[in-house]
Amino acid sequence: MAGDLRAALRIRRNLRAARPRPGVVHLNLTGRCPGRCWHCEKAGCGEGRDMPAPALEQALGLAETFGCRLSLAGGEPLAHRRWQAVVAAAAARSRGVDLFTGGYRLDRLDAADRALLAEAVDQLFVSLDGATAAVHDRLRGVDGLFAAATAYLTAGPRPRQTWIVHVPQPDCAGLPDMIDLAADLRCGLVVQPLIFVSSFPDLPPAPLKTDLRTRLPQVADTARRHVEAAAVHARRRGLPHNLDEVAASIGPYCAHADDGSWFAAHTLPRFRCSVPWQQVTVDEQGRLQPCVFLPAADGPASEPTAENWWRLATDYRRRLAAGETWEACRSCSCHFGVNWRNSIVMHPWVNRRGLAALVRKRLAVHRFGHRQEA
Repeated sequence: MAGDLRAALRIRRNLRAARPRPGVVHLNLTGRCPGRCWHCEKAGCGEGRDMPAPALEQALGLAETFGCRLSLAGGEPLAHRRWQAVVAAAAARSRGVDLFTGGYRLDRLDAADRALLAEAVDQLFVSLDGATAAVHDRLRGVDGLFAAATAYLTAGPRPRQTWIVHVPQPDCAGLPDMIDLAADLRCGLVVQPLIFVSSFPDLPPAPLKTDLRTRLPQVADTARRHVEAAAVHARRRGLPHNLDEVAASIGPYCAHADDGSWFAAHTLPRFRCSVPWQQVTVDEQGRLQPCVFLPAADGPASEPTAENWWRLATDYRRRLAAGETWEACRSCSCHFGVNWRNSIVMHPWVNRRGLAALVRKRLAVHRFGHRQEA
């Protein structure tokens, strides 16, 4: 809870400040990814580019200057040609490192690579879309991927906190099997409902997402029941998870996917998007973004410097305060995690119905962290 309170206080200060102070620097290290995931616009994007070295150095400098955490993603960050050097530098120059991987290179790690990840990365997030090799490998389009990921997670060493990130089917069936797998692997579980806009603002949405938007309202009640039942099962397994956040939002998220309204207005009385005021986001071309789902800035302000991030955050603050919203805001992974948590901490009385779930989650993460270290 202390971390949630610090984040909320930072956001409150940044909402008023002419020069906000970020808490996280998020880097898409590369646009390359060998996977062919069923839900991703970068499926089969093996020829993308790595982030330019000057932009990477500027972003590392931002994290060092402000004492930020660094979040490393992609594409597939382990496909970056110098990922070992980047991870080592990130650990040395930041307050902590999170790394998000599809698991595509985990079977190629040698002992030194494993030791580096275990020592330099605080939280590792590994994507698994199915609880069996047959399901996961089919959905990710790579044979042997499930075996490689689970072999890495079973053997040591690994980062202090390790999470499975799971994109469920539209009706959220199959979650109990994923919970059991995560518990057996001694991992936490992050459930990310399907995003029905493009996950990368420079690319058009994956073809399946057009059909998905029309299907989601039909499965809203079924998805909600599945998630609520899964949350109970996860608590019984002693597993840290975000299923309470998903349960609070999945019904409105599905029901309003195709009607043009923002589902978060039906989730908490005061629901706030907080990412642009606490995170610097840099894409693989080295350009600043308000968040991972919104387009990068144009012109000189696209460079990841402190002054340009202040300018970008201030501009979006003004536009949001004026009531402007974007299509990408209607389908955003942050709503099922950081935005839900920050909305509760920033407005605890009006959003008090979520407080118990937030406290329960923090206690589970604390207990599970000790078990992972054991």
